[in-house]
Amino acid sequence: MLKQQHLRQTLLEQVPVLTRNPEQLTLTLGEMQIVSTLAPSLCFEYRYPLIITITELSTLTAATTLDNVTVVILAWLRENQPDLLSSTEKRRSDFTCRRVDSGDLCTLMFTLQLTERVLVTEQDGAAQVTHLPEPPLPQDVAAPHEVYLDGELISSWTE
Repeated sequence: MLKQQHLRQTLLEQVPVLTRNPEQLTLTLGEMQIVSTLAPSLCFEYRYPLIITITELSTLTAATTLDNVTVVILAWLRENQPDLLSSTEKRRSDFTCRRVDSGDLCTLMFTLQLTERVLVTEQDGAAQVTHLPEPPLPQDVAAPHEVYLDGELISSWTE
């Protein structure tokens, strides 16, 4: 899935603990739904949960990492899944996080309910499949390039 690959790259670039330790990050697809209609085309949409797991964090690092990852994911969602942030119902259920502590280490698990639109057109008797990007953001939305926690810089990146 395109969004899975893109979000993984974004997290590795923008979260320092993951930049240094990429093996701590896993992204797993849950059970997918394929949604289509009897419209004249064969266009469809994938709907799936994406589980983001960050393992082996020290309990001291976990709180900072939680804030950093949350901000990075929210910025990513604005561009790649804006309906998740604009719908009251989706905001309540489609972006969740769980923290699991075991001794001095902890694991963070985020779950995002994502969709990917697929355009299917007919050309010379053959089906042509194109994965569509999300519609563009409104012009006045700026994406952050730094994350601060209590006034201290914890992450920065360039576009």
